Amino acid sequence: MAKPTRGTASRPTAFWLVKGNKNYPTSWDRRDGDIRAALEESQAEGTWATGHPIPADFDRGHGIFYWSSSPDCFVIGLGMVVDPDTGTDGEYNTFQLSFLEGPFERTITLAQLRETLPPRADGVIASFLRPGDARTIYTMAYNQTQCFARQIVRSDNNRQLAEHRLQDWGLL
Repeated sequence: MAKPTRGTASRPTAFWLVKGNKNYPTSWDRRDGDIRAALEESQAEGTWATGHPIPADFDRGHGIFYWSSSPDCFVIGLGMVVDPDTGTDGEYNTFQLSFLEGPFERTITLAQLRETLPPRADGVIASFLRPGDARTIYTMAYNQTQCFARQIVRSDNNRQLAEHRLQDWGLL
């Protein structure tokens, strides 16, 4: 049986990838970056932090694809922006996100994703797929979010968790 859904089903007008890494302590309010733990514990929201500027067009209600970075390197869950700018906690800019669906199983390797994920309209590969890019928030083109949606529902477990949300979001 699928885990109960958290959050609301409103349709986002934009999508972002938010990267968490349990090896770096700036990812979310537990300060360990472990997105899987947040999703498994059925937490509804979390405060995230980044040492980089928060993008000006990062806004309330936008869709989030949570990326569990190295060594995992896959989309592990879905969420939405609750508050795009909650200020600073000293050296980090903070923002509030919801956790809606997940944790997901990996359905594609990083190498396969680099081959499969379409480039942006300007032909550039998604920056989160490039080695050495260490930001927290990445903009995603609509065709990239559709590719992620198709990859997520490749496993039966992921389909039970996320198919309805991805359909509500207009990605399937």
